[in-house]
Parts: sequence; structure tokens; C-alpha cells
Amino acid sequence: MSKPTASSYSHAIFSDFSGDDGIQFDKGSSPCLTLAWVATREEEIQHNEGVLFAIKKKVGCRPTDELKYRSLRRHPANKEAALQLLQELKVDVSCVVVFKRAFIEEEGADCLYADPGTKHLVVLMQSFPFAHVADMLRDKYGEVRPRIVVDQLHWRRTQDTIIELVCAQAKPFARKDFQFRPSQATPLLQIADMFCGAVGEFCEGLEGQSLPPCHVCRNRNFKPRDCGWRRSSRRPAGFPIVKAAYPVLFSSLSYSHRIPNGLYCLPHSMNHKLEFVDCFLAGK
Repeated sequence: MSKPTASSYSHAIFSDFSGDDGIQFDKGSSPCLTLAWVATREEEIQHNEGVLFAIKKKVGCRPTDELKYRSLRRHPANKEAALQLLQELKVDVSCVVVFKRAFIEEEGADCLYADPGTKHLVVLMQSFPFAHVADMLRDKYGEVRPRIVVDQLHWRRTQDTIIELVCAQAKPFARKDFQFRPSQATPLLQIADMFCGAVGEFCEGLEGQSLPPCHVCRNRNFKPRDCGWRRSSRRPAGFPIVKAAYPVLFSSLSYSHRIPNGLYCLPHSMNHKLEFVDCFLAGK
């Protein structure tokens, strides 16, 4: 567990992504590329690491093992108890999901995002919409000074570009506020991995399905029993973990029935299509 240290930062934001930026879907490219930002107060890092280690213990991992989302998903032992522990985290979580097929279709097949060699898609998702995440922290906590801890990339030029874009979009961030760390040695990056893995798999499970139009939800006389999707037994992959993480991942259910405040989709048209997600996860 990390030792508490004196810091000029009020918060830390841990960032990890899952999937790949390839578009050869017939050769194994992932349908989605997903990023998670996990923000925590500096003084609550130890608490959150303790929750992570409790989850590892539940599924039979050693404290020094790196817990990946796929390990949690596939591990049968005490899985439900481990998922309930997610709700003990003292974090604020936001995710970006890029539906690559739809995004490339809107941008055009010859766009730079369609070429994995440029890493433009990775840069885009790492920097968008970081300014909104910073604003949400200020709205909730007042004046904040966060540091940004990113799962180490193997592309130095890409790391530099991400820093430049975020600093330009979300002042007063500066290069010194960024740290690139290996996830194995940074426990809260493993928590970010769990969130982006679960949300990514959940959203991939929705692609190509007939999604609810949610016109009922826009009526103030909305009744959950009127929603055919919620009445059905269909549950996308990743649903149990996203459901368990709902209290820290998404905004509370309201009459607006808009896409949750912590979830951003690209292309933007997917935000409308996923309006039902908040209701779907909040329901029984």
C-alpha cells in the first residue's frame, strides 16, 4: 500500500484504457476503445487501495498481483462479494467510449483516426473531454488541484501529444502535473482498468442490438414496467460489474433520463442512442 506523502495536489486522477485502435474488425480489432478516469482525494488513496486489496483477496489474488478486469470477470470465486466492494470506493469515475465502426464511418475511411500508425484515436480519447472532468471536480469540491496518473504508454511521442492537448484544453494543467506509471506498481490504475474494461464490454454488447427509443422515458408519467428492454432478460456482457459500479460511475436517476453524467460516447450520435443506460442500470 502506498505511504502517505505530503503533496501540493488535492486530488489524483488515474487514467487507463482498454481495447485497441485498430479497425480490422474481421481480424480481431475490438469494437470499442474505452477510457476511464478515476479521481480521488489524495487523503483517500490509501482507503481505495485497501478496497482494491480486499477485492484481490476475495478472488484469490495476492496483494502484489496486478488485478485486471478480465481476471475479475472470469474468476468464479466470491465474484459477487468482490463486486459489492466496488461500492466502498471513494472515487469519482468518468468514462469515454469510442464506437470505432460508427466513428470511422462518420469521419470517413481516409481520416487520420482510421490509421493506427498515427495513434490519433488514442490521443483523442485521452484528451476528450478532460476539461469537463476537471470542471465536474470543481463543481463538487470547489477549488481543486489534481495530478494526472496515466497508465504508461510505449509511444513517447503520443504521451507528449496527450500532455500538450490536455494542458491547452484544461488550464492551468502543466507538464509537471502528469505522471506515466506502470499499472502493476500503481494500484489505482488497476481500479481504472476494472472500470474501463467493464464499461467497454458492456457497450460492445449493445452494438448492433435494437436499442430502446426511450420515448416513454421522456414522458413525466414514465413507468419502468413500460420499458420492454428492462422487462426482458437480455443483459449485455459486463452488466453485473457495471451494475455493481453504478453508484460511483453514473449520476443518479432523474426525470431528465439523459445519458449519465460520467459517460461520454463518440461519435456523438451514440449519446442519444444510449439514453436508456441510466434507467436500465438503476432499475431492479
